[in-house]
Amino acid sequence: MLTLKVITESKNTEIRVLSPSVGFCFLTTEPGKYLSAGAFIGKLIIMNTKINLYLPADVFGKVVIEEERDKIFQVEYKQELFRLSPENIRSNDE
Repeated sequence: MLTLKVITESKNTEIRVLSPSVGFCFLTTEPGKYLSAGAFIGKLIIMNTKINLYLPADVFGKVVIEEERDKIFQVEYKQELFRLSPENIRSNDE
């Protein structure tokens, strides 16, 4: 299976996670979920080809999603998928 790393950029104290290509996206993330560096975040479907999406090795944090969306949704190049709030320490309650 093909793999891609998402594009990321810093914005204030958060990290924007962006689509690396146009296509249809299926995310496995949930608001509040902690993602470690290099984590699998979902799939991008481009011309009936499924591509696994991963965070880059230096990106991690808690998922912040502002809007409710369909399970599979269309994305453009560099469209924001979600944001991460960097957190170095995870509590045992999570």
